[in-house]
Amino acid sequence: MLRFLLLGLCAVLWADTVSAFDRTPWQNVRLAEAAEGTRLSIGEAPAGLFLRRQLDPEKRYRLSVRGSGRPITMRLKIDGGPHEYLPAPMPQIKRTIAGASSIELLFYSDTPAEYLLSHAEIEECSDCRTQQDLIRRIEAEIPGLDRLAGMAKAVALLKWAANVSNYTPSAKLIPSDFEGWSPERMTYEFFDGAKGGVSCGGHSVFLLKILHLFGIEAFTVNYGVPGTYVTHVTVMISTDKQYYVLDPSFGVLFKRRGRDLDVEQALALIKANETAEIGTISVGIERKGIITRPGYLHPALDRICVHRIATGNGLRKCTIGRNSLLNVFRRGANARAWAEEGVPMADDALLRLMVKGVFSVGPSRDPAVREAFIAMLKRQGITFHPN
Repeated sequence: MLRFLLLGLCAVLWADTVSAFDRTPWQNVRLAEAAEGTRLSIGEAPAGLFLRRQLDPEKRYRLSVRGSGRPITMRLKIDGGPHEYLPAPMPQIKRTIAGASSIELLFYSDTPAEYLLSHAEIEECSDCRTQQDLIRRIEAEIPGLDRLAGMAKAVALLKWAANVSNYTPSAKLIPSDFEGWSPERMTYEFFDGAKGGVSCGGHSVFLLKILHLFGIEAFTVNYGVPGTYVTHVTVMISTDKQYYVLDPSFGVLFKRRGRDLDVEQALALIKANETAEIGTISVGIERKGIITRPGYLHPALDRICVHRIATGNGLRKCTIGRNSLLNVFRRGANARAWAEEGVPMADDALLRLMVKGVFSVGPSRDPAVREAFIAMLKRQGITFHPN
């Protein structure tokens, strides 16, 4: 009797976890129901779990997924559209979906993995913002975007994202699950509402999602000096089998002799100590916000504020206008720490730091693009030590 009661309880727990979806195991995945959710055990990879659901295209829905465990990927497909690959929710992903007839989620791994799927739900949400809402907004705020392509389009989106995203020097004001948020939630709920800010990692994730909205291949790179705070996260775009840095934290890119500078050439120049012609080009920071608690803004940042407001949630927002965060950074305490590690605040600093080593390279929509970038790092003698 106890056995049947336990099996019944497990069925209820499973229903609470993913009751909104039809589930189908893929390959050799072992599923185990527990009080905290459903565990996926992948010994013989690749393997995973499909979740599928039919939708009403006349309605808007909010997708919410929570889980934990590595290494695993969540593949999202809406109707017959392209696959979107995301790190499996840690701890949460929320996404608004509209005008769709079906949704498919695949939690999978190409290597042995353990993952806890604690919650997967999709519910009607009539007032939710969608990715199409965000795309229309960006197109309206960047006149002529539809006539741009390649690097020019990516740079226009870099300028937009660098101005919209708020910076904060306080880790407590950065949501722990920000990486899993949708770009529309980041924009409308968080940045527009001045509910907090992000540092280089959050800026990079935000720009990455914006670039992906417009079909631009990109991924994040986390690099620096192991065991120190002298690190940085930036965005790499891929065009014509070359890689270019678009840095949303400071709103900059790099050129040499007036031409876009690809990363492999930049690393070779730095290692040969031939960096005189590397230039840091600002795309124009005009309205970026810095979010802090009252009294917590560093004097160097306070001096470049052109507009200060109370956000209504106990925080303060300082808009820095046309001032450059990079120039402030070059004069601050961080600059001294970088110089002590052999990375002076010259125009090539953000590139020079990469020579110190790369910790992680984020997923790309085309896995071959990421693998080719890692191979390039190795050709240049750059240590790749994923953490």
